[in-house]
Amino acid sequence: MSDNVEIDGLILAGGQSRRMGEDKAHLEVAGKTLLQHHVQQMLPQVMCLYVAANDRGEEENSPNICYIRDHFAGSQGPLSGLLAALERSDADYLWLMSCDNYGLPSDFLSQLKVALQESGADIACLSIAGRHQPLMSLMRCDLHDALAQYMASGARAVLRWYDCLDVVDVELPVDSFWYNINTRDDFQALLSSL
Repeated sequence: MSDNVEIDGLILAGGQSRRMGEDKAHLEVAGKTLLQHHVQQMLPQVMCLYVAANDRGEEENSPNICYIRDHFAGSQGPLSGLLAALERSDADYLWLMSCDNYGLPSDFLSQLKVALQESGADIACLSIAGRHQPLMSLMRCDLHDALAQYMASGARAVLRWYDCLDVVDVELPVDSFWYNINTRDDFQALLSSL
């Protein structure tokens, strides 16, 4: 992969947040929402930043941020937002991030790019303690048709779709950032650590 490869970004911010009890994208950490932290980190590194937020209003004014709705109506899971972004993107690669994490290493995208370059895989995916974190990855945008076919079959499981593809892991230490903020306890622990 050359340095002039075109990369778009996607922040998944339209989830149900059932375990949290409130919208995770709008939780405030260090004076900004989790969504704002992701926009601040990702926007300078991508051509266009998509935010799959469904019914939420546009929160950031920037010509390079595009708020999109999931491909399928209703709560169809994260792959529906991913498919919507892949349909719109003209880039070579899409950097996918869920909004329920905090403090990613600043060179995370670089690590994903290197992993794809060295492996020739379809997707470079974060791995923590040997477990895929599929909503933190970099993938080829030409996977649109494969994802559309997978979802047309009625399937919605992210890891099962990844199992059909060539995935390379990018391993990070379990304590290098907050990678899964799902409950109030998780969130309070994050705030207490700052």
